[in-house]
Amino acid sequence: MISPETLMLDVGGEWDPHFTPVIRTFQDQVVGYPPGGGAALAVTVDGKFVIDVWGGESEEGVGWARDTAVVVFSVSKGATTYALQRLVDQGRLSVGLPIAEYWPAFGSNGKDQVTVEQFLLHTSGLGYWDDYHSLVSVDGPIEVWHQPDVIAQALAEAPLASPPGQLFYHALTFGWIAHGLVRALAGRSLGAFFEEEVAGPLDLNFHIGLPHPERVRVAKLLPFSLGPHGGMLPPRPQNYVESPQGKAVLAGKSGHAYIDVIQLLNSPEHRSHVRGPGQWGSLAGPTPPQREHSGIVRTGPRCANRC
Repeated sequence: MISPETLMLDVGGEWDPHFTPVIRTFQDQVVGYPPGGGAALAVTVDGKFVIDVWGGESEEGVGWARDTAVVVFSVSKGATTYALQRLVDQGRLSVGLPIAEYWPAFGSNGKDQVTVEQFLLHTSGLGYWDDYHSLVSVDGPIEVWHQPDVIAQALAEAPLASPPGQLFYHALTFGWIAHGLVRALAGRSLGAFFEEEVAGPLDLNFHIGLPHPERVRVAKLLPFSLGPHGGMLPPRPQNYVESPQGKAVLAGKSGHAYIDVIQLLNSPEHRSHVRGPGQWGSLAGPTPPQREHSGIVRTGPRCANRC
């Protein structure tokens, strides 16, 4: 059992005292393990924050702070969808129409009837494409990730990988297709459109491509545990890497993608470019202004040093 005194020292922020057991779990499971790691947690009830805490380290020797940002992986697919929803709200996009209606190049190789709705439902038939390794491999040159227009064009020219209407998670393609749509309709990159039409008006601390001055706030990723006993998964068998499922999930040639992607995402060069999201690319942190809290307990000395 963690004493309140220990809790005060290890967790920054504030919380409703009714949720203290959650804070203890947060400290046990997140702040204390793995060594050198950290996290933040915010919970609302009826529109009011009942938990708004952080703890641990954002990198070795650097305490996690209120404004630390993190890579959000495929959570960015939701943010990407908000950008497309803005185009729907503005009357510029209809989800029932083919993508090629707005982005003619996408209609090649049998994709002319693939609708925006099928894409949003991960049933477009383009969960991956041939030779994707040459553009978005985590164990290849980093600069190829920073060409969203080039990648979108490769997708536009690619044949279908599976029948339209069949569910196939668009792990690697969702953001690039969305980027192509936004570019065709709004003349801007997806990252720029999201910033100007969604994040800016809502004062969200969420970036699809991180501005240079913000890089110092980003937590470094640690290798994450995927095995049943807390270890990394072994290298993927080659038959899995080359299967449709493997192509949809892995972006590396070697099968070591889970390790390689950590190195890729920790690089400042990768974080700084505006790319299509949905492939580990976006970053988010707490939105600073005017949070309404309810019945708050505030942390002690360590918070004073880091807030």
